[in-house]
Amino acid sequence: MKKFLFLALSLLVWSNVMAQSEWTQLEMEVKAEAGDVEAQSKYGLWFLQQGKSEEGVYWLKKAAEKGNSEAQYNLGVHYYNNKLYNQALPWWRKAATQNNTDAQRQLGLHYLNNNNYEEAFPWLEKAAKTGDASAQCGLGNYYSFYKKDKEQAAYWYTQSAEQNNAQAQNFLGILCMESGKNEEGVEWFQKAAQAGYPEAQFNLGLHYEKNNNWEQAVLWYKKAAEKGDAKAQCSLGAYYLNVKNFELALFWSEKAAEQGNAIAQRNLGIYYDSTRKDLAQAESWFKKAAEQGDAVAQNLLGIVYMKKHQNEEGVYWFKKSAEQGYVHGEFNLGLHYYNNKNYTEAVPWFKKAAEQGNVSAMEKLSACYRYGRGVEKDIKQAEFWANKAKQVPNVP
Repeated sequence: MKKFLFLALSLLVWSNVMAQSEWTQLEMEVKAEAGDVEAQSKYGLWFLQQGKSEEGVYWLKKAAEKGNSEAQYNLGVHYYNNKLYNQALPWWRKAATQNNTDAQRQLGLHYLNNNNYEEAFPWLEKAAKTGDASAQCGLGNYYSFYKKDKEQAAYWYTQSAEQNNAQAQNFLGILCMESGKNEEGVEWFQKAAQAGYPEAQFNLGLHYEKNNNWEQAVLWYKKAAEKGDAKAQCSLGAYYLNVKNFELALFWSEKAAEQGNAIAQRNLGIYYDSTRKDLAQAESWFKKAAEQGDAVAQNLLGIVYMKKHQNEEGVYWFKKSAEQGYVHGEFNLGLHYYNNKNYTEAVPWFKKAAEQGNVSAMEKLSACYRYGRGVEKDIKQAEFWANKAKQVPNVP
């Protein structure tokens, strides 16, 4: 399951920031030195805001150790932002058990992000029931992705979305689309997209692409792409490749590929292979995508190696692709074995590809049955696959 990144979109912010204006620095200092717990909490937070971590931690810890939940939460935030998770979580837990909603939310989201669903649930539920929008969205994810309870997920997403939580609006849009409520889904995507949420902008672009409204699709893809969304950058790059605007195609595809987007890496490989005839660049990009498990790229990389007469590497990648059920990988692997007269190995792969509708595989399989190559001669099976091949319509 994907990490939801509720916590890592930006550094966590401290709570109770506005309350600082109630007291001057001098008042905080005097009260803190006198043992006033609330003042110690505020004074510690003031130091952190000034970038003085040592002093900030000193005063926050004084208040936190006396049970001040705001100090406990803010101390946890400081440690979390510095990736000292083992120090952050105990302080959040102390605050959460005192019904500090911020701590309950962050504790729950931390566990959710780390797939510790049983730990996440009680804290998310507590915070969500206080009306915390981020916790409600997190609880929606708990029900959607872990419990597979779409009804409960929709309930909590709606609670959060109605508070203008863009992440929840986007997830609610996805749920609506999955249940065939496309119009409602688009409305939620639009709300989140107009608030600047890049995943919703991408999803809105995808909706318009599926409906062949390319003007709107490109508009929303571009908004998301400019915010760094790799999927949108990839889709934008693919669009420009199709309309042969290679300058923009390369610009956006490379941005997505550099973020590790396998489809963009594959598309760059196709561009360098077919348009630029640069086999070295094609191989480089195909390999990046193939190593991420992209079955299409694995097959294309296999073809590159075969062109270079590096048959062992070619077979390796055809097999990787074929084992994922990619029809062209199956056929190419079978063809390699067939051409090398290893018919026994060829037949199972031809059969797998033929059963997925690959005409070339049907024809080869028919020949194997007709001449007894790798299987017992079976004219009935030969005719069956030959006729199947003829029935497949020619695609222009």
